[in-house]
Amino acid sequence: MSRSPESDRPLGDSHNLLEQIRQGDRDALVLLWDRYRARLEGLIRSRLGKAFRSRLGPEDVLNSVFREVLGSVDKAEFAEIDDFYKWVSRIAVHKIGDKADFHRAQKRDVRCEIPRDTAVSRLVADLHADQSTPSASAARHEEEEILARAFAGLREKEREILLLIDHDQMTFEKAGAKLGCSMEAARKRYARAEEALRQIFLRISEGKT
Repeated sequence: MSRSPESDRPLGDSHNLLEQIRQGDRDALVLLWDRYRARLEGLIRSRLGKAFRSRLGPEDVLNSVFREVLGSVDKAEFAEIDDFYKWVSRIAVHKIGDKADFHRAQKRDVRCEIPRDTAVSRLVADLHADQSTPSASAARHEEEEILARAFAGLREKEREILLLIDHDQMTFEKAGAKLGCSMEAARKRYARAEEALRQIFLRISEGKT
């Protein structure tokens, strides 16, 4: 079976990966994520415990962690390659704690206990992270209209993967199966689509489109 172009990229050494990630290379980020994924999944399984694992699968937590990684990697600092695993493991532990607390407090169906952070909602949140004035609130409606235009400006494949993951709430494994590619390729496609959405949004906002 032939390999996809996305799987032909060499891993490179650790320092090169870190440098590529610092420069905003989403493929390098996914490669590093894949390197630690099995180890992270083991941590998540051990932290979930048997009882909670029957209601919330490790893959759900992994997907949630990956989405947060995409949205916050630009603000993270890694002196060494293993710092990346320490960072994502902290995110995972915090998410498990949040979900467990919510489960105990609400005792609701598991489908209501798993918050879904979408590329669009994260982008809006990032834009307003340091703004709480009435004028900022008034600008939100205009920016949501720009987001709709930005989404329409994506390529069909980019819109498709964002809808499968964010709207249909598929795991990357199921999305990959639907698209005829591997889970890793689906994750890369999602990361690229999210970055494309961000860039189009910024161009429209700055009047360049």
